[in-house]
Amino acid sequence: MDYQHNILIERPKISVVHELISIDGNADFHTQALNEGWSGNGTVGNPYVIEDYIITNNRSNQHVIYIQNTNVYFIIQNVTVKITRYAFDKSGYYLNNVKNGELRNNTATGTDPFHFFYGFYLQNSTNNILTGNDVNNTYKGFILNNSSNNLLMDNIAVTNYYGFCFHSSANNTFMENTVNNNYRVGLHLYNSANNTLTENLFNNNGILIESDTIEKSIQNVVENNTVNEKDLIYLQNEVSIIISSDAGQVILVNCSSIQIKNIIIETKASVPFLLLFSVNISITNSTANNNYYGFYLQYSTNSFLTGNTANNNDDSGFHLWYSTNNTLLSNNANDNSKGIYLQYSTNNTLTSNKPNENRDGIYLYTSPNNILTDNVLVNNGFGMLSYTVEDSIQALVRNNTINQKDLIYLQYGMDNVISSEVGQIILVNCSSLRIENLVFEERISTAFSLHFSTNISIINNTFNSVFTGLHLWFSNNNTLIGNTACNSINGFTLYTSTNNTLLDNTASNNHIGFFLYASSNNTLINNIANYNYEYGIYLGLSNYNKIRGNTLLYSGNDCIVQFDCIGNIILDNICEDDGTIISSYNLVFILGILALVSLIYIKKRYIKNK
Repeated sequence: MDYQHNILIERPKISVVHELISIDGNADFHTQALNEGWSGNGTVGNPYVIEDYIITNNRSNQHVIYIQNTNVYFIIQNVTVKITRYAFDKSGYYLNNVKNGELRNNTATGTDPFHFFYGFYLQNSTNNILTGNDVNNTYKGFILNNSSNNLLMDNIAVTNYYGFCFHSSANNTFMENTVNNNYRVGLHLYNSANNTLTENLFNNNGILIESDTIEKSIQNVVENNTVNEKDLIYLQNEVSIIISSDAGQVILVNCSSIQIKNIIIETKASVPFLLLFSVNISITNSTANNNYYGFYLQYSTNSFLTGNTANNNDDSGFHLWYSTNNTLLSNNANDNSKGIYLQYSTNNTLTSNKPNENRDGIYLYTSPNNILTDNVLVNNGFGMLSYTVEDSIQALVRNNTINQKDLIYLQYGMDNVISSEVGQIILVNCSSLRIENLVFEERISTAFSLHFSTNISIINNTFNSVFTGLHLWFSNNNTLIGNTACNSINGFTLYTSTNNTLLDNTASNNHIGFFLYASSNNTLINNIANYNYEYGIYLGLSNYNKIRGNTLLYSGNDCIVQFDCIGNIILDNICEDDGTIISSYNLVFILGILALVSLIYIKKRYIKNK
């Protein structure tokens, strides 16, 4: 790549406040340069120069500096951009279809790294230079999207959600940049290949590569980078290597028969151990704590992870993405969002692992045909989500415990009664079962979940201080009577579930008592939902349900709320502190009277003022 640096004589100037800048095309650039007094004529030897400005978006939802459809030579230097929270999905410096630009010694400052605005954004742009720029407190500091042959050198990205992001961007050079304290990832390469990454310093973050093919994962050069003052170990197309030295981060791309052992990474590196398209990798007795991900396998097979520890990671301790035939044995995962998380991953074996104190201990998302045996879960549980029965069925789930009690996992079960003490119950494609007189009072992600199950009777059970008491997922014609769910996020949740009956249940002191989403033709009668933080009953995209005779007192927002629903019958529910019964007819009548009174009052005020 031939990057043309322009050398200008630096003259001390005082920065001045300027309005937003928007340029579209070479002719527009020429016109604005004349009007603004910018030096240069847009040639390689005499580029336009935009410099020494302070620009704020001032509550405007626009890019601060927006340049598009140009190939003239220009420099932006010593400009300070301030991006306020009003700039949703906008950037400080936005270059679209731009060639031959140079941005140097500029600053982009946001107000919140969790708000969607960006520092420097290159879209469909090539042969540009970004050097000496500084960005902080934005969602993404620097973004290259479908952009190639650009140079990013000696830039600083600090305290953003993402520091640098390359999306479908190839053949760029990323060198001598400083990437510190970005919340999720320092450098994110998504479907971006053949880039050169050298001499970069990462502190309290690292590199995350995500792609859906090997070809989009392979880089040109990755060398002499450090993470937390330790070597970033990056192997590509390597075979039969042992890694046991101290490292700041370990990344394997298209490798096989690699051994990683006894490596401890407890300072934030985004994802300490990252495998892509790798086979027969062994990771033993290693630690990944205090990161976003701990151990992350993408499109990797036949690997063996044993005796490892992943604690206090923001997302997952062990994360498998489209990965098959891997074994996780005797690993520990504590205080993560998810201890062990499988997404679109099949035929894996999870044995004797100990996920404790996570939001979900083991979670399977559209990941069938796995083996789960002898795992010990404490103060979390087993969760799963898929949209077909076939994607829900596992090869074997046996001898797992939740809080020293059995995990009951049934597939294709029929005509049975469960009434003994258990730690958690999961039913998949079951029918005609009866669950009664059980008590769940220890921390569990979901005490009781039904997946694609019908004609289940759930009677007189208690769910206290769990994340979700009872969850119906694509489950129909079930009966819930006399159950109690308190001190949870959702007491009872129905998702895409129809023709269920909920009678005489209690759901109090939760965020939401009864939560129905995309669930129709259900009946809720004589239930109690008091003192819930948000709603007593929430209906979202749920139609033709019958909600009658329920007591819904002291909700934080509303006793019953509907979002995009039709045909629900809501009658004779008690929603007031004094016990007043408000039927759907009475509620409409009262609202009509209030509207009429308001119109009369407004009319009187209008006549009086006139």
